[in-house]
Amino acid sequence: MYAYVESPETDWDSLYVRLKLSPLGSDMTPESFLATPVRVIGWLLMKLNEHEQYQQNILAHGTAILNNQVMWAMYGMGGGKGPKPTTTYRDFLPFPEVANTQEQARKSSRMKQTRKVLTELLQSGELPYNIVLALWHGPGKNQP
Repeated sequence: MYAYVESPETDWDSLYVRLKLSPLGSDMTPESFLATPVRVIGWLLMKLNEHEQYQQNILAHGTAILNNQVMWAMYGMGGGKGPKPTTTYRDFLPFPEVANTQEQARKSSRMKQTRKVLTELLQSGELPYNIVLALWHGPGKNQP
């Protein structure tokens, strides 16, 4: 007896239309779509989903901030009784996990660039040590 892996049927026409209407596959012909490996199509669809989630977060950003302010106003109008709300505007976004990961990636890339520049300046000897420490740790924190 053989066991087969079952997977749902894939509607290749709808996948082609979705890629064709996206910025990623606007120049894709049916022939090039059929010649594209399935792994690449899966990667393109994953990137397209990330892009769409990012766009939806951008469009909902103002509404999320307004919702958060209304919540804090209602808390204040209630006399400030009870526990303070612990939510941020990200909790009102349609895809809060996408916003968090993108912000973390942006911060980490900025820190990598900053550390690289500071390391190069320190190694070149063009900046005094106390200035590098002040830039690295912030003002008033010159302890290594």
